[in-house]
Amino acid sequence: MLRSTFAKSRVLALLMFLGSTIAVQAEQPTVVVSINSLNTLFEDAEVLGKSVDQGGLRDTIESGIDSISGGRGLDGIDREKSLGLSWSMIESDPEGLGTLIAFIPVSDAENFKEFLRKFVPNLEDDDGRLSMTVQGIPVFAVISDDYCFLSTAPDALNDPPNLDEILNEDYDIAVDINIAGIPRARKDLFLEQVEIGAKRYEDRDAPPKDEAEARGRQLGRDWALGFLKAFALDGDRLTFGVNV
Repeated sequence: MLRSTFAKSRVLALLMFLGSTIAVQAEQPTVVVSINSLNTLFEDAEVLGKSVDQGGLRDTIESGIDSISGGRGLDGIDREKSLGLSWSMIESDPEGLGTLIAFIPVSDAENFKEFLRKFVPNLEDDDGRLSMTVQGIPVFAVISDDYCFLSTAPDALNDPPNLDEILNEDYDIAVDINIAGIPRARKDLFLEQVEIGAKRYEDRDAPPKDEAEARGRQLGRDWALGFLKAFALDGDRLTFGVNV
């Protein structure tokens, strides 16, 4: 009896763990773009500029920012912390555009608001809930935990993403794709478009010389599409990272 109860307890604990794991995975954004820091980004621009004999690119960028911001530079923004954006697709609304949230590190909230007003004079502050219109599009923002979160969906800012869980600081710039979190309908549409593209390419290609070549092309195409289909439907995560 004791052994049976112990076994049931272990099964229950396992189910609770799996349930919590699935819940956490479901809340993860579909795509996260992480930039190590603005200083890193400017340093990378300088290195890349020198590689094509265009030194001083960082100074050019800084001067341009000063010109636009009226000499305030990036006042109010923490240049040493990571920034980026997240995009979450919703399984229950596979045809929707999803929710986009940008996050910018803030060193001084009031100075940051003044910085924003240089670009969007219509910025309004309603007890910490910021709102503005950018080229006719309403944008909302909140400042929390030394970050400003911006989105066109105000409800998304009620519970901003936990940056400790989603930021990728292993690269200067990183793109993390939560493949498992992409709605199945979107995956099916993507695979359908890939197959159509492959068929168009095949139609434009020169005819095979013989049956062996035709069979080889068919096998190559089938293997490639099969691998892509398996990866899209059963894959978990994919990361693209760049260090300069």
